[in-house]
Amino acid sequence: MMRKIIISTLGILLGLGILLFAYNRFSGIIDGPLLTDINIQDYEYSDNMSKTIVGRVKNTQHISINGYPIVIKDDSQFRHTIALAPGHTIIRVRLEDSFGSSREYSYTLVSVAEAPDYFTTLDEAQQSQVEESPDEELLLPNLN
Repeated sequence: MMRKIIISTLGILLGLGILLFAYNRFSGIIDGPLLTDINIQDYEYSDNMSKTIVGRVKNTQHISINGYPIVIKDDSQFRHTIALAPGHTIIRVRLEDSFGSSREYSYTLVSVAEAPDYFTTLDEAQQSQVEESPDEELLLPNLN
């Protein structure tokens, strides 16, 4: 009777050991693509009109940020600069592994920078230059 208990216990422990070894060995396939590190946080404020995103991935074959494919370096690191709109900008980071499974992360960045002044017509742009530097020669050609 005692012998049966010992053999059963050893069998269960051996089975658990095999399961743990298999999970450890194939966890990359089981877990799928992972974003292990990134330099942005959800609802992060920025006083610039652009942001360089740097991160590190694991078990990932392809990465895209807002639909643009990004190169993954040999050390599993990526870097990409995006333009921020005044106010809220949603950034979607999509990872895909070699088996076709994917994972998406979404971040919202808030830009508090003032948008640069854009002029809609040539006359407005020329008038702005005259107001800013009346003694200097106009940089825009006169098309009139």
